[in-house]
Amino acid sequence: MTTLEERDVRKFGEELYRRMSGKTPALFSGWEGEILKRAQTDTGFQRALFCLIDVLPVLTNTAEIRRHIEEYLGPFLSGGLSLFGGTGARLVPKLSERIGRRLIAAWARFEDTVTAIEREGRRVSLDLVGEEAVSYPEADRNRDRTLALLDRFERLPLKSPLHLSLKASSLNPDMNPLDPEGSARAVLERLGPILRRLNDRGGGLVLDMEQRERKEIVLTLFRRIQEDPDYRSENIGIALQAYLPETAEDLSELLAWGRGRGLKFPVRLVKGAYWDQEVALARQNNWPVPVFQRQDETDAHFETLVDTLCDARDTVIPFVATHNLRSVSRAVCALRKHGGLPPGEVHLLHGMSEPLQEALIGLGVPVRVYLPVGDILPGMAYLIRRLLENTANASFLRRQILSRESSDSLLKPPPPLLRDKGSGKISFGNAPLKPEHSGEFENEPFLDFSRKEIRTLFRAALDRVRGSLGRKVLPRIGGREAEGGEETIRSVDPALPSRTVAEVRLADGKIAARALEEAIRFRETWRESSWETRISILLRTAGVLRSRRMDLAATEVFETGKSWTEADADVCEAIDFCVWYARMALRLKESGLSSPPGEENRLRYEGRGIALVLPPWNFPLAIPAGMTAAALVTGNVVLLKPSLEAPLMGALLVEALLEAGVPPGAIHFLPGQGETMGRQLAAHRDIDLIAFTGSRAVGVSLLGLIGNPSEGQKGLKHFVCEMGGKNAIVVDDDADLDLAVPAILSSAFSYQGQKCSACSRVIAVKGIHDRLAERLVQGAEALSIGPPEDPEHRIGPVISQRALERIREYVGRGLKEGELLLDREIPGKIRETGGYYAGPAIFAGIRPQHVLANEEIFGPVLSLLKAESFREGITFAVDCDYRLTGGVFSRSPSHIDEAKKTFRVGNLYINRGITGARVGRHPFGGLGFSGWGSPAGGPDTLLQFVTSRTISENVMRHGYSPSTMERGES
Repeated sequence: MTTLEERDVRKFGEELYRRMSGKTPALFSGWEGEILKRAQTDTGFQRALFCLIDVLPVLTNTAEIRRHIEEYLGPFLSGGLSLFGGTGARLVPKLSERIGRRLIAAWARFEDTVTAIEREGRRVSLDLVGEEAVSYPEADRNRDRTLALLDRFERLPLKSPLHLSLKASSLNPDMNPLDPEGSARAVLERLGPILRRLNDRGGGLVLDMEQRERKEIVLTLFRRIQEDPDYRSENIGIALQAYLPETAEDLSELLAWGRGRGLKFPVRLVKGAYWDQEVALARQNNWPVPVFQRQDETDAHFETLVDTLCDARDTVIPFVATHNLRSVSRAVCALRKHGGLPPGEVHLLHGMSEPLQEALIGLGVPVRVYLPVGDILPGMAYLIRRLLENTANASFLRRQILSRESSDSLLKPPPPLLRDKGSGKISFGNAPLKPEHSGEFENEPFLDFSRKEIRTLFRAALDRVRGSLGRKVLPRIGGREAEGGEETIRSVDPALPSRTVAEVRLADGKIAARALEEAIRFRETWRESSWETRISILLRTAGVLRSRRMDLAATEVFETGKSWTEADADVCEAIDFCVWYARMALRLKESGLSSPPGEENRLRYEGRGIALVLPPWNFPLAIPAGMTAAALVTGNVVLLKPSLEAPLMGALLVEALLEAGVPPGAIHFLPGQGETMGRQLAAHRDIDLIAFTGSRAVGVSLLGLIGNPSEGQKGLKHFVCEMGGKNAIVVDDDADLDLAVPAILSSAFSYQGQKCSACSRVIAVKGIHDRLAERLVQGAEALSIGPPEDPEHRIGPVISQRALERIREYVGRGLKEGELLLDREIPGKIRETGGYYAGPAIFAGIRPQHVLANEEIFGPVLSLLKAESFREGITFAVDCDYRLTGGVFSRSPSHIDEAKKTFRVGNLYINRGITGARVGRHPFGGLGFSGWGSPAGGPDTLLQFVTSRTISENVMRHGYSPSTMERGES
């Protein structure tokens, strides 16, 4: 802008500032406002306060309300509730309602709020609160309530037509980033009647932009609407977020698309409301952070995008949404200069911007108030998001109201954005370091399938792998494929059993004996190799796996029926094991011990000898890679007998190890029958270590075998095992069901429940049991069933016909023990493929002594138990032979503390799902019959694969001690 224009911005901003001075938004008025002001200066109090506000609406018992208030605010209030004074102490239990009603209009009487706003010269955009639907009935209910909202609005004596703001996720329980077209199509099925009603009445709508992973869904939905003559309208718009650097490119593409079709539509430019969530998600997944990390960068981008909107008046009707004095002043001046105000508008949030609304209206600027409508409980996500936004350090409301910054400070222009010299794109340098370049361990980043380019690459990998299916897999001894063997079996695609993934020649006793001979010959050579050599090989293995990650994941889709995301996560975990164990091995090099003068003491770790690795099929690369990597890096020769449900993945792992430099004598690949060859190897006198993951029956059998040494055996075998779980999630009566239900569904039914960590029991406190059961059933009904090649499906096949039959037997048992709530049928077209599909099944009325509450099913069968209290729920959870993983959903600090002390399982997860452990973050292993030994992926895992020897040497010679001479003693 020119100097004169900047003066115009400052002049306009100064006038706004003057008109707003001394006035306070409704949010910060009264004693509730004083509490919020304290939250702006004390982050600990802020967190406790917002957690309390979050839980209060679900509490109905006076004692429970009081207990939660004391638990959250007690540490900050030396005088207890009396600190608020008589009125405050009485009203704190209604804090959520009182603050919420400043921001959200009550469903029963929203007309009063709308009429008052319109009377003051402003328009409204109604937003039916209730964030995400997790089931089809919830999506249908949101559609019907929106139509009812239209009916009620039309009866109001107002001049302006109805305008809605709507989140696509409220109309579709499966917003699948891997399938933006299908997700958008599902939204439109319910949005259609709303659009037709709006178009008939001349109303308008803006599709709210949600989390970044859903951006392509929302953009796809908007294009489908505007390309359909039944829905197309100049009153139907879309919101774009300035805190995303990629929004500039999105807007450019949207404008080109619109111009090419002769369209005109509104674009609401917002700063973005999910900043904390986007940053946390990116950090958790080691992705580049997708948002600007400084407020001034977002502000500068906002101004740039406003200029783009001003230059596109032929295609865009600009709506700008910001409370920032500088941003709104700059936007208004730019829009006025280019003739875009009106029809453009400034959009402001109800309850947080009354002084700014009045000032803008007084200066002739058209204002539309974003007015959420509904009950406080479904509106809680919106409420907490707004509270976080407006108590943040960079919040304009905080800066103006609490800090009382001057107009000079508030109107200061943001520094210009940095741009790449070559491409001209915005540069904001926030990509995380890759694991091999970082000073600290970093988990391998998952593929971000919400990005179109990643999906395109993975589809290409599926095509490559599909074209190579049917290869032959042979045993491998000393790096060479071994002919012979007892028989050949087919590894098949469980989604399409007629498709052969690999033809596998099984090793027989002769081949196993040859492998053992080779292992014995190389045992001492490998044990005496340097730690540096073995560590380097493991890091190179990680590199090989990383270079092949898409093809490896695609192979898992075909061989084990994993979804795209599950297959990719398994490959990432395999890479993580290699890098993590390489790092942990550095700690096991020979180290010094306490040594007095004249004596040198050293502790030396070395491999046990020959390790037999017996992995399962359900994590077909990660678990065999982890156990094999741990054995190799500690100096053990490995005999790898893969699961016969995933032999190709085992062969691909061995190929990667050999390519990375593992000596052929250190790794031998022996696909074979567990009952014969596996047991023969386990019993052999020269096997020093067995690493096993699988069923309890086999694990206990191996343990018994280890306790009976073979003839000629020179010592006890060491045993490392993980044997499954019967994992429970306890749901407290104050739990957030919007959080708990999706997490339980994912924990129970992702990969068809075929995880040792999967949730198979939900123990609900009686006050919440029925509501939880209803929502779980409805949510499970929304899970799409079909082949995992197609990313639209959430439920794929189970691993085999035998597994399918076993699952159906347990469903039959459940019919005798409990009440069947759900038994999903498999769609006819899917059944015709012959795939091994088992739909989700849910039973209620299960008691702790029932079979369904005690035996591991390894399939999509979920049992609901009812507990009288949270404590009884924990008792039910741990009263089981298996204690691998467990979870708790509660908003009571004291109950969470109790769970940490008494819910004794290997991995306890609080207010999140119970699957998806990551190497280095969540060392994985169980108690009871779930396992034996240190957890995998932890700091002490490698100690199980080594023996330690202490070497003490007398270095004193005829009174001469080097250590005392070095200290100058005489």
